[in-house]
Amino acid sequence: MLLSEEQRENFISRLQLTTAKGGEYIIMPNAANPAFLVPIGSKDIFTKGLALIKPLSGKGELKKRILSLIPPKWLKRKLPHMSFENKNEVNRNTIILPWSQKICDKLTYISFDDEMKDIIVHKYAFTDTTRKMVRNEHAFLSKIDTSKALGIIVPAIKGFEEGDGYTYLMQNYLDGMHMKELSPNISSFFSSLNSNEILPLSDHPYIQNRFPLIRNVLNEIGETEILAELDSLYEMYSNEKFHVATMHSDFSSSNTVQTDENQFVIIDWEDACEDGVCIDAEYFKFRKTLQNNESWSIKNADQFLVVFHYFYFMTKKRNELMLRRFNLSGGAFNLA
Repeated sequence: MLLSEEQRENFISRLQLTTAKGGEYIIMPNAANPAFLVPIGSKDIFTKGLALIKPLSGKGELKKRILSLIPPKWLKRKLPHMSFENKNEVNRNTIILPWSQKICDKLTYISFDDEMKDIIVHKYAFTDTTRKMVRNEHAFLSKIDTSKALGIIVPAIKGFEEGDGYTYLMQNYLDGMHMKELSPNISSFFSSLNSNEILPLSDHPYIQNRFPLIRNVLNEIGETEILAELDSLYEMYSNEKFHVATMHSDFSSSNTVQTDENQFVIIDWEDACEDGVCIDAEYFKFRKTLQNNESWSIKNADQFLVVFHYFYFMTKKRNELMLRRFNLSGGAFNLA
C-alpha cells in the first residue's frame, strides 16, 4: 500500500537499495493496491514499460492498449503517481512490480534498454521470510533440469547477491503471454521431477509437514467446521500413494509464460519444495476454476490435494481474509 507519506517513504527507501532508475512513475491500478509502477519520463519509455506487463485476460490486454494511446501527462492527472531519486541507479529504464501484500518486504522490477533488446528481471527481498523465498528460488532455478522436457524452460540466472539487509536475484526476461491452457508437455515435465520414493498420504512428508500449520491456523481463527471437513476428506484418501516429488507449489497462469516460439516458461519458484506431490498441473486447473468463480469437485485424491495445498498456501501466508472465504462441503470447494 502507498496511501500515506510514511508508506511511500518506506517504499522509496527500499527502492534506493536497488539499482532501479529514479524518476516519475504512475501507480496502477491505485495506491491502495499497487501492481505496476510505470515510468513516465517520456511517451516512448512509458509505452515500452507498459509493453512488459503481461495481462491475465483479454480485458487486461485491452486496458493496456488503451493506456498506451493516452499521453502520460494526461494519465498523471487521473492516476496516483510518485517520484524518487536513486544514487545506485544504472542507465536503464525500469518498470516496478511490487507484487506483494507487504510491498516493503519484497519487490520486483524489470530493467530495459532503449532498444528493448536487453531486458532483465530483478528481485529484491528485505525480511527474513522473503529473503528465504528468494534464496529458495535461486536454489531451484540452479538445479531444475528441463533438458529432457520438450518446449519447457525455466528462467536463467544472471546474478545472485547477499547484501547488507537484502537478498538479490537477477534472471533473464522471457517475453510472451500467460498460459491460458496447459501444454501437454507440462504434466510430463512435472512427472519427471518425481523421486523414486512412493508413500501413502498418511505417511507422506507433504501432508505431515503441512497439516499441523493448517490445523493451528484454522483453530486460531475459529474455522473448526471447515477443518473437520478437511480432516474427513483426508481420512478418505489417506491410503492413496504418491511419489515424493519436487513441486513448484504455486503453479497458476500468472506464473507461466508462453513465448512467441511456443516455448512454455515456468517462473517464480519461490515456494518450490522437494517433499511435495505431483499435483502442479492439477493445481493449475483448480486455480483456473476459482478464477472463473466456479466450484471445484473433489472426487479423487489429486482433486483433494490441490484443495489441501490451497489451504496450506493461504495459512502459510496468514491470509485470514481469504481463509474465511473458503467453503468446503459436500465434496466441493468454492470461494464465498
